[in-house]
Amino acid sequence: MLLIDRYIIKKGLPPFFYCLFSFIFIIVFIDLFENLDEILQKKVPIIIIFRYYSCLLPSFIEKSSPLSTLLGAIFAFNNLSRFNELTALKAIGTNLLRVTIPFLCFGLLIAFGNIFLNDYIIPKSSSQLTFIKEKYFQKTSSSEELSSKKKCAIKVNQNAFLIQEYDHLSKEMSNVTILQYGKNKQMSRRVNAKKATWNGTQWLFHDGVIYNYKTKSLTDRNVIHFSKSFLDIFEKPEIFERSVDAEVMSLRKLYKHIQTLKSYGQKTSKKEVLFHSRIAFPFASFIVLFVCIPIILKKKTSIMQGIMLSLAITCFYQMSFFVGLSFGNSGLVSPIISAWIINILFLVTGSINYLTLR
Repeated sequence: MLLIDRYIIKKGLPPFFYCLFSFIFIIVFIDLFENLDEILQKKVPIIIIFRYYSCLLPSFIEKSSPLSTLLGAIFAFNNLSRFNELTALKAIGTNLLRVTIPFLCFGLLIAFGNIFLNDYIIPKSSSQLTFIKEKYFQKTSSSEELSSKKKCAIKVNQNAFLIQEYDHLSKEMSNVTILQYGKNKQMSRRVNAKKATWNGTQWLFHDGVIYNYKTKSLTDRNVIHFSKSFLDIFEKPEIFERSVDAEVMSLRKLYKHIQTLKSYGQKTSKKEVLFHSRIAFPFASFIVLFVCIPIILKKKTSIMQGIMLSLAITCFYQMSFFVGLSFGNSGLVSPIISAWIINILFLVTGSINYLTLR
């Protein structure tokens, strides 16, 4: 049977890669056409354009792989049926369910490959993509720090942080204002500092002023100037990374970031939805195969019918998936349910179809 499995997979690989490269080419062409005016206006060098689309390539592969995998299977089964090879397999006692296993395994392989892209490749390429956009498309500073420095405003427990610039790479704050409130929600202290640096265990504040308020009147205060000081500010750098785009984080870093935000009482539902969706969506390549293959084999669809069916089911899956995510982002359902419910429903549908496949 291993020989038959390899033969079936070989039937599907050429159309899979053909469809994948075709979809990527179409997406790149459309994106290039949309950005052509800006590219010409900003006189972006050709090498930078090449780098830009190289950074987008992993994301394009992930988006194109579900439909490409399904079309590869359709072309393979159509060829097997046209040359009566499926009939021959049935004649030697091979169940149609057994014939589908190589493609389902291939779909799972693509799914795990997409998870790898989501965890290691896409976050790094997204970070580089942001830098290219800021430097060459938006005509900002040429410093690489552009993509690492962000404004940050966050409330943690009784402290409110207003940070003009937070660099998540060097873990450094610039132009920091900290408002500390007592149990009666009255401001008890205000700290202004030119800079704050993380030494591994706590924050060192530079060139600042501390205002200690004694009463409700903000004029009744004690003023302390300092050049360098360790203050009783124990929030870790990860808490300030909520302003950093979660798309540039690996799955492991995003998970740790979510746990840190939770420990400080911050809302994390949207980031949890993103985390679970980055694991759930890559399984689209397997899900659409699992649903469509029984339909294709039972109805013996033509190539054109198979293509239309593939487009319809893939589009319906993606629309349903992102609708589910919107419910999670709005807090109507839990993040894990919003990311996985569509996969579960499609798996149930596919299982019912497989029960009738002979």
